[in-house]
Amino acid sequence: VRPLAFIIIKIGALERSTAISIVIITLILRFALFPMTRKTLLQSENMKKAQPELTRIEKKYEGKTDQESMTKKSTEMMAVYKKYEIKPLSGCLFAFIQLPILLAFWKAINRVPAIFEEKFLGINMGTTPLSAMSSGDWYYIIICVILIAVTYFSYKLNPSMAVNDQMAKQQKMMTTVMTIFIGFMSFTLPTAIAFYWITSSLFTIFQNFALTRRNKHE
Repeated sequence: VRPLAFIIIKIGALERSTAISIVIITLILRFALFPMTRKTLLQSENMKKAQPELTRIEKKYEGKTDQESMTKKSTEMMAVYKKYEIKPLSGCLFAFIQLPILLAFWKAINRVPAIFEEKFLGINMGTTPLSAMSSGDWYYIIICVILIAVTYFSYKLNPSMAVNDQMAKQQKMMTTVMTIFIGFMSFTLPTAIAFYWITSSLFTIFQNFALTRRNKHE
């Protein structure tokens, strides 16, 4: 948290804006994590190639709940994973990393008084949309609307690691729940945090779009 706060202050002093500093740091972090997110997308592409074989295995053992059948099913599915170099848990790694980064930004922003004194595009970086709207500044809702929209599309464009229809439905439900949760949170977090999340989500959207398009042409 302390190094992050220090960097926000230094870049903010150079750019004369802590808001721009947050955007720059977010982009640096996302570029640093790019190899991991690229690997996740490649895993998704491999999963699509393996899907027909996984579906056949699912149908083969459909309705069989005895231990021997379940063991054989698991062994055959692991063989397919190995064949296509799929590591199911690796797809969750980036999602887990996002939370500590978000918390670090939150704590770091609270250590930088300049953020709470700064206005960027007419928006106070230290206030929350809820407190601003309670004071009559309803235009702060635009921040929440943008945040919810980019969050939804970033989750929607994220690579799927679902093995079957049931997992796909569960993933879709989780996407909806997380979007709603983050939407509610956006009203109570400082707008500086919203700038971080919007920048990060936009990066995810453009990154996944570019990588998916590139893979289709290869």
